[in-house]
Amino acid sequence: MTDLYRLCLNRSIDQEHRSGYNVHVWESTETNRVINGETYDKVVTTQYMSSSYQNDMFKGYSPVAASVKRYKKNSKGSYYLAYSVHRDYYDSNSDLPESEYHAALQPIDCFQDPEKRLNLKFHLTCKGNVEVQNSDGCIQKSQDSVYEMKELFRSSLLGQLGISTTRVADIDFKFQKEVIEADVTFFEAPQISEVLPYVVRSARPESISKLRETVAGSAEKCLQYHSSFVASGAFNIPSAIIYCQKGNICFTTTNTTEMNHDSKETSCYIYTDPFKKLNRLGREKPLSDLHDHILGYFGHITFNMNLGEKAKAVAFQVTDVIDQSEGAKKQKIPFESLYHNSQFDEIDGVHTVMIPGVNRFGDCYRACSQNEDIPCETFSFCNRKDKKECV
Repeated sequence: MTDLYRLCLNRSIDQEHRSGYNVHVWESTETNRVINGETYDKVVTTQYMSSSYQNDMFKGYSPVAASVKRYKKNSKGSYYLAYSVHRDYYDSNSDLPESEYHAALQPIDCFQDPEKRLNLKFHLTCKGNVEVQNSDGCIQKSQDSVYEMKELFRSSLLGQLGISTTRVADIDFKFQKEVIEADVTFFEAPQISEVLPYVVRSARPESISKLRETVAGSAEKCLQYHSSFVASGAFNIPSAIIYCQKGNICFTTTNTTEMNHDSKETSCYIYTDPFKKLNRLGREKPLSDLHDHILGYFGHITFNMNLGEKAKAVAFQVTDVIDQSEGAKKQKIPFESLYHNSQFDEIDGVHTVMIPGVNRFGDCYRACSQNEDIPCETFSFCNRKDKKECV
């Protein structure tokens, strides 16, 4: 049984460093609660929240502290405190707005090779009631909901194409007069052998009963071979896929215990029970096939979005896809680590400048890369116990 309520009164809490701090309080009371195998007659959970104009975590509030108190009853039926824990939250706000996080944390920085990226431009048109379509209403109003639009388009794209969300970089919209352009960068499909967990054991392949066997030049080719049978459904569910580099032996088996130990053993990669993931990974389209694959889904890549309180939902639909990968240049790495445990010998204030008030590595990098006064090419961030130093 749980009784959940909010105390509308402001309560002043007295705790270290925060005496007299006014907060709002949410409190829940549970009776006969079992925690870690032990029954408590009453458990009181209290959340202390301060009013905040920042809504990035909670609407209008930021967490200040939380406490849990567990009570039991004595022989007279009165409650006594059997356990108590309290936590203070000293930093619960975001350092950056959500839009800056999206801009700063891009996985594309990890894919410098142009051959592992595919840049496609999608043309989106909107269909809806007449009021929304007239006078560029659809295009104009969609700009006000660009982040919602981005997530809806991403979900539709991934759902229809059957590709992993980790293969899509940030989506950039350009709102033209009659069409919305969405520039999307796709990454190459992951290597199956790099995703599936495995163990390396010594075995005698000839002594193990096999379901399906082939010759494969690598573990990746071995897994791709068996993934085709998983996708087609023509597959008896084995317990493992085994690849032995000596002899390029690749097979599936239902019993990995049939491994005899003698001098003729060879080292083998054993992928145990991988078939749920193998089915998913085997359906990932390589970049060389992705554009043609998308062209066959024009009528299916759609999403609906409300552009106003009174207007009906508008359907956005992909009407064209253009390959923009020709002439793609190698991505510049945000920064390279040249030396570890080193720092500048001399800080002359001209060529080498110390930046005060920087407490994080990423902030030091941005102070260098975004500096308009100094042509910064190299930076150093030292995080010592007594101080932090950005040069």
